[in-house]
Amino acid sequence: MSLHVLYISFDGLLEPLGHSQVLRVLRRVATVSQTRFTVLSVEKETDFGGERHQKLSSELESEGITWLPHRYRKGARGIARNIAAVHESALSVCMLDRPDFMHARSYLGGQVARTIKLLSGIPFIFDIRGFWVDERIQEELWFTTPSRTAIARGWERNLYQAADAIVSLTQPAADSIAAGRFGEVTDIIEVIPTLVENEDFEGPFELPNELAELRDSLVVGWVGSINACYRLDASIKLVAEVLSRNPEAQFLAITKQASLMSEALTRHNVGLERVTITTVPHHEMPAVLSIMDWGLLIQNLLPSQAAQMPTKLAEFFAAGVRPIQYGCNWEVSEWVRAAGSGIVLPDTEPATLIQAASEVVADSRPIEELADACATTMHHFGVRFGALRYANLYQNMRLRSRGAPN
Repeated sequence: MSLHVLYISFDGLLEPLGHSQVLRVLRRVATVSQTRFTVLSVEKETDFGGERHQKLSSELESEGITWLPHRYRKGARGIARNIAAVHESALSVCMLDRPDFMHARSYLGGQVARTIKLLSGIPFIFDIRGFWVDERIQEELWFTTPSRTAIARGWERNLYQAADAIVSLTQPAADSIAAGRFGEVTDIIEVIPTLVENEDFEGPFELPNELAELRDSLVVGWVGSINACYRLDASIKLVAEVLSRNPEAQFLAITKQASLMSEALTRHNVGLERVTITTVPHHEMPAVLSIMDWGLLIQNLLPSQAAQMPTKLAEFFAAGVRPIQYGCNWEVSEWVRAAGSGIVLPDTEPATLIQAASEVVADSRPIEELADACATTMHHFGVRFGALRYANLYQNMRLRSRGAPN
């Protein structure tokens, strides 16, 4: 007998994140298990009702996946309206076509699922995606006073204690949850990281001229946002050392924050003649990564990062990019060590960055090592394996709900 799962996501399926981390996974789970999905999502105004919306809706209908998208509204009031709309839709689904359980993605999804559980008794999986309250505090958003922080911590604690199963991106976060960070919680705590479809990175790829010209150079790359999680200055210091040691080396930055990146390069006296700063659509990232030799992943060690597993790490492994890594959490470092292709920095002191730059310039390991790194890591980061872990979790939820032993 098939399962019916109500999946609640505040990430749009038409957005790159929702496409790669939600839609692809659900499609895989549906093919490896007898699972019928009803998916609630929140889609951006620019995507809602358009041609891509209609196309995806038809595809999912033909695959037996019911998709109920909602229009995203901005601002504090907009967030409240988004939650209310998704809650109303979820309650309607539970009344008309009662699911076996709910799969709630992120804290906002967890809030909807917790309320529905109180009203209906339907259990839910809390797929946390990170320590959301810690992230808001770190960014100095919302929880900016002791009283607001206390309220947020109490609400967070209630979410974890209400969940019937918890999914964490990382082992450090899972260990913290199991050790009682949020009080007494379920004993079903699974670790399933950000996932990639490694076939996307196999090529061959076509590149625009400005990037194709970099194919024969030593390319060190930055991918993504510039924010408090990353040590930008340490990263650029390392880049400066590499460029000074190899006259053919290039720096490629894929980021929308071109001005911040340019300012950092100027601070460290890096000339722009061997620098490319650009953006590309997410679906073109495999092509861009195909010309990148080394990828910067030099991060801070903030409380929120214990629960983070950067998607770019999995993409680096799949694409054969060698990570230069520091920070985030111990599991990220352990995966870089296990892959054997990158460098784990012990710190970001000047002498360490100089040593790392020397290793980057001198590295002449065979391409086979990059294939080995991919093979070593894809059993953890590959979509196919992640979908199997979700399917096993769903089966565990079914057995638990029937009172059967695990």
